[in-house]
Amino acid sequence: MPGPPACCLTPAPHGRAPEPAIHRARGAPCPHVPRSASSSAAPAPSASAARSPTRLAARIEAAGGEPVLLDLAEIQLPLLDEALPPASGVRTQPHSIAWAERITALDAVVFVTPDYNAGYPAALKNAIDYLKAEWVGLPAVVVSYGWAGGAAANAQLSAVLRYIGLDLQGDGVRMAFEQGDFDESMRLVDAAAFVARSEDDLRTAVADLVAAGEAAERAAA
Repeated sequence: MPGPPACCLTPAPHGRAPEPAIHRARGAPCPHVPRSASSSAAPAPSASAARSPTRLAARIEAAGGEPVLLDLAEIQLPLLDEALPPASGVRTQPHSIAWAERITALDAVVFVTPDYNAGYPAALKNAIDYLKAEWVGLPAVVVSYGWAGGAAANAQLSAVLRYIGLDLQGDGVRMAFEQGDFDESMRLVDAAAFVARSEDDLRTAVADLVAAGEAAERAAA
């Protein structure tokens, strides 16, 4: 029997739509039986790194989870447009209601994010800010990528997620670019090799997340 579903949430990279980056964890569909979600946006010079969530989905499945990918480029949430704050739980817009339902179905989330100027993408912040209660207590892990592993974006996103009440597992994963990763046009040469360098850290983070999602699911039963 598959583990909880996992979901990936991905902000669109400049000039190119990324693959889904939210994995969700819980016994039902959408980015584990538990499900886990992740979100990421790729900068134009390295847009192929946005494929990381797809590779993460395979790791979630191997750990016993049910991966689900949520692509922010496809979901296209507008800038938060509800009259009342998210903490009120009152939603009137169809896209707000649909987004809340997707996240409520998760058992865990993997947030996959690039580093843009020492921060994470606005599309991801907007998607997070739409909700409040749906995030509280949800097991999560942050996977960042960029020069220095996207450390600044990872720290910034982690601080926000802790503030709103997600249950962050560990310190996350930082996937660092190296000069030889790019060709003369600044395109990532081998995305699989880039992700493989962080294989051990990713496997551990995903296994811990799926276990946390399963524990949360049992506690809620």
